[in-house]
Amino acid sequence: MENSKSLSILIVEDHDTIVSGLKYELKEKFAEIEISVAECPEKAIEIIRNKSFDIAIVDISFKNDDKTDGIELSRKIKIIKPEIKIIIYTSYADNRGYLKKLHEIDIDAIVSKNDGNFAIKYSIQKILEGKSQPHSSEVFDTLAKIEELTQKNKHILTPSEKEVLLLIHKNLTYKQIANKLCRSRNTIDSHCKNLFSKFGVNKKHLLIQKTKDILDLL
Repeated sequence: MENSKSLSILIVEDHDTIVSGLKYELKEKFAEIEISVAECPEKAIEIIRNKSFDIAIVDISFKNDDKTDGIELSRKIKIIKPEIKIIIYTSYADNRGYLKKLHEIDIDAIVSKNDGNFAIKYSIQKILEGKSQPHSSEVFDTLAKIEELTQKNKHILTPSEKEVLLLIHKNLTYKQIANKLCRSRNTIDSHCKNLFSKFGVNKKHLLIQKTKDILDLL
């Protein structure tokens, strides 16, 4: 065992195999460790209200809970016990929409299940040492792509163009967009022409295809 620091961890995960693997690996890594388990967000909140932890390891999705996911749970933990460090352990590490939301609520670490339990141990160690970059490699790759797309597009689209683009992705006609935004049809046509020019396309379906990767960033 490599670390003698006393540590209390809450695992929020509904897959028994993953929980067993994490518990085994963490007990091997840390000499003094107390591990609690919650199989759903509701149970996790109940536990956290009565006890504090150094770190919570949280999955994003839960098969028996369609109301609260790991992102919403993390927001609640930040409010109830802001001192708890949160590691998201997920199979959706390449999902830009999820990562953008997690980044916005200042999650301490995001680890891909594809990187295995070693990545969890590494992230915990970095958090305990107060060091930066506790995310796993797959997450860094996706975050880099998000940052690249954000920087590339934030200066070229006006607020009105972003509004129009989002509604185009909802399959609204130009007339419907004009009505929804209380703008003239000519104004909407002008925004669309600008969007076509900026993304190098000349058809609505090509614009949708070209911009689908930045939709979550608008």
